[in-house]
Amino acid sequence: MEQIADALNDRDAAALKEMFSTYALEKATGIDDGLDYLLSFFPNGGISWEGNTVDSEGHTSSGKKSEVLFAFYKVSAEGNDFWLFFADFTVNEVENPDNVGVYALGVTPWTEDLHSGEAEPFFDWAGGIHLKEDGPNGYPGVYVPE
Repeated sequence: MEQIADALNDRDAAALKEMFSTYALEKATGIDDGLDYLLSFFPNGGISWEGNTVDSEGHTSSGKKSEVLFAFYKVSAEGNDFWLFFADFTVNEVENPDNVGVYALGVTPWTEDLHSGEAEPFFDWAGGIHLKEDGPNGYPGVYVPE
């Protein structure tokens, strides 16, 4: 999260893009437009953040391991609060060795009700990302609402 926050503060799309796994970059649609969308939430940088939830999913087989972290943070900038989510494959020896690094990254305005307004499709997307296969709503790259 520190690296993501630094890139957001610096408005550095290239640094964010470098964090993504090779696999995510190959499979993502419109990564550059997605990063522009993400950065539009923080036009002047200046973000602060606090952890909310970090969960993981893992698989071990024949002494090899795959693990993905699912992280939700409260990010604030210029008096506005946002949900920030990322999925990060920290190690991936079993499922897909080309998928190590950030797989998905997204932001939406903060709300306490996760099942309404702009938050609902955002959380459907984040909840659709898994270790082995994406659910029907999950996809790699940067979340951009339809």
